[in-house]
Amino acid sequence: MAQAIIGLGNPGPEYRDTRHNVGARALDALAKKLKVRFQRVGGQLVAQGKWRAEVVYLIKPQCFMNAMGPPVARIARKLRLVTGDLIVVYDDLDLPLGRVRVRLKEAREATTACAR
Repeated sequence: MAQAIIGLGNPGPEYRDTRHNVGARALDALAKKLKVRFQRVGGQLVAQGKWRAEVVYLIKPQCFMNAMGPPVARIARKLRLVTGDLIVVYDDLDLPLGRVRVRLKEAREATTACAR
C-alpha cells in the first residue's frame, strides 16, 4: 500500500527560504535522504521512493497555499491514494517557531482552483 507526504509551500524563488515553505523544504530534505528526484506529474512535483520496503510518494503542489486542495485531490486520485494515505506538512503561524503538532483530521473537499 502506497502513502504520500505532501509538502505545502508557495512556488517561486522569492518564497523558497520563508517559513511558509517549510513543507516543501522538508520534502526536499527527505528526497535527498531517500535519493530520489522530483518529476513533474500533472502540474505537481512528485518523487517516488521506498521507506521500509513500502512505496512513498513525495508531492510538492505547484500552486499557492490557499489553492492547494484541488491539485492535491487530483494527484491523490491519479496515484490511487485515499485520505488516510496522506501526510501533509505545512507551517502553522499559530505555533511558535520550531514547535511541531501532529494530528489526525479528515480532509474536506476544497473548492478553490490552482492558478498554475
